[in-house]
Amino acid sequence: MIRLRRFALAAAAGALFVSPAAGHERAWRLGLVTTVSGAGTASPQQVWAYADPFNARRLIACGRMTDPADNLDAGYVSTSSDGGSTWRRTLLENSTRWVSEESCTFGQDGNAYFIAGASNFYAGVPHHETGHMHFYVSRDGGAIWRRTWTRKDGWLDWTTTADAYDPGSHSDAVVVFANQGTDVLGHWLPTQPVAVMSTDYGHTFSPLIALQSSQYRYDAVWAGGNTVLPDGTILFSASAARTSSASATRDWGSGEVAVEVFAFDPATGKLSVRAVLRVRHRVPIFTAAIARGNSSGNFSGRLYVAWVEEEARESALWLATSDDRGFHWRARAIARGFGTDYPAGCSVSPPIDQVRLAATPDGTLGILWMENRANALFSISRDGGRTFASPVTLTQSDTSTLAPFETIPSNDYWLQTALDVESGKPNPQGAWLGTPGVSVVMERDTLDDISLAAVRDGTFRAFWIAPHGTAHVLMTRSVVAGETDGFGSMLSILRRGRCVRGNMELARPARPQVIAPLHVPGTSNVTSSIAVDPLRYGYDARVHTVYVELQISNTGHGTLHGPFLLVAMNPHSDFGSVTVAGAQQHVDGHPAWTLAGNASSNLAPGERTEALRITVHIDRLHGLPTNYLAGDAFSTALRLYSVDAARTNRSAG
Repeated sequence: MIRLRRFALAAAAGALFVSPAAGHERAWRLGLVTTVSGAGTASPQQVWAYADPFNARRLIACGRMTDPADNLDAGYVSTSSDGGSTWRRTLLENSTRWVSEESCTFGQDGNAYFIAGASNFYAGVPHHETGHMHFYVSRDGGAIWRRTWTRKDGWLDWTTTADAYDPGSHSDAVVVFANQGTDVLGHWLPTQPVAVMSTDYGHTFSPLIALQSSQYRYDAVWAGGNTVLPDGTILFSASAARTSSASATRDWGSGEVAVEVFAFDPATGKLSVRAVLRVRHRVPIFTAAIARGNSSGNFSGRLYVAWVEEEARESALWLATSDDRGFHWRARAIARGFGTDYPAGCSVSPPIDQVRLAATPDGTLGILWMENRANALFSISRDGGRTFASPVTLTQSDTSTLAPFETIPSNDYWLQTALDVESGKPNPQGAWLGTPGVSVVMERDTLDDISLAAVRDGTFRAFWIAPHGTAHVLMTRSVVAGETDGFGSMLSILRRGRCVRGNMELARPARPQVIAPLHVPGTSNVTSSIAVDPLRYGYDARVHTVYVELQISNTGHGTLHGPFLLVAMNPHSDFGSVTVAGAQQHVDGHPAWTLAGNASSNLAPGERTEALRITVHIDRLHGLPTNYLAGDAFSTALRLYSVDAARTNRSAG
């Protein structure tokens, strides 16, 4: 699958507005902003947050965090036992260098559940198909966790976890819904989505449960939440990329993208499609959050699903409602903004990004969304989603700076790939991703994720991940709506938001280049027997300097004889011209370094070289062409030459 941040296809549209009532913010009671994650280089990237439905003082937040200092991805759970005033991290899942696919939920009697995937990480990249899912259970509301299950059959991709309790039979079902899964270790089940179920509180789980027959073949199913009906049926809302079952094409964005609700029945163990809410062609749809009203009034049991559609020149926030357990829905757009081609001048209404939903016990619907990946806004509806209060801004972030978020072990052309695919051209990444190299990817430093929980006492608690110094932190605050005025059928768009400012020019993507043959006298090229393993990376915005620390491993069957010469071929950047600092020598103008093995000058199969730090200065920093794209801060192909191998070959000759 293409490794790209969000982008969309061009379509022209305008923006709709509703004027807010003056002084509306006086009706909101906002709690103090509290830090959930601690300080340090590790940054949360994803968050799912839940309130214990039986105890208003218990909350959990979970997700994935990354640490550029060690190039690690880990899973986390943070817990509050005082209603969100204070937090502590109660679980860190870092059993391998890449842990992802996290989700969590509360169950009955103080139980809480968390799942994460520990990928099989080697040769510088994760191999999910041979990784394992780890399931954890807490019996005290998230304070103490214990691993209860490891999935011997391997991986589940993009999970969301739900707990369904049947008070009549006193039975409990924990269900993990996933985009895709391995049916045996190393082999992906060809159908998706999938689910697994536990009826013993997370100690054992069923084999993969595949979706019942469908006229479509799903290429990606990203769940944005779940809710449980009174009969125990679990509904999962998702955005799904799909094609006709007879189609030979499998490429995200080339066919239909739909908002769908999937139903899982714990009594029968069957997974099915409950309803299709919206279908677009080649238009990305994201989030698809779901909530259920629990009040005893006119809207008791009403279901809500919200999602965001993003095109180049328009974004729209949609809301759908159902009063028959999710079989039939009514949908409409409730807010509109500019699209993913949002200009740097902030001259138009900001784009709408993610959305989350939650409903309090009295039936109040809360909606939290991001605009321009910089501001988090919140509103409520007390009439079943017909009208909404004028929104309140919970946080505003200065997102005008650039920050790295990933390093990959290949020669990359990130921005050129994004622009090609966005314009309808084939994805060109496969032509160079197999070339050994190293890349540091950078984008605008933005809000990363949001989540919303409805607390038993009638309050809402919003969560967001925001830039903070050189890292990102998970923040939260409570929201209580009084006699809020300014209700309207559309959510008001109150401001233009923040976007890239300053004197940065637009980025000019580096063009893919053919790597010319390079003959280094007295050496033999052993690049075909190596893998690049990035260890850590970083960016100093004050002086526009990028660094990456890496090792080279021997992936062949024979010993490679050192010493070695590592050559960086055609270093490039999407943000300007680059100068590689600290090279020991240059070969035909290419920076080069001498390396040896960790244990000796040679590399046996599986062994690594000593660590090498490459530092690059971006000579003239350019900005991104839109606020939604990423680019390579630095990328290069790498070649490894063995000096001793050439000497040995000459002696043998």
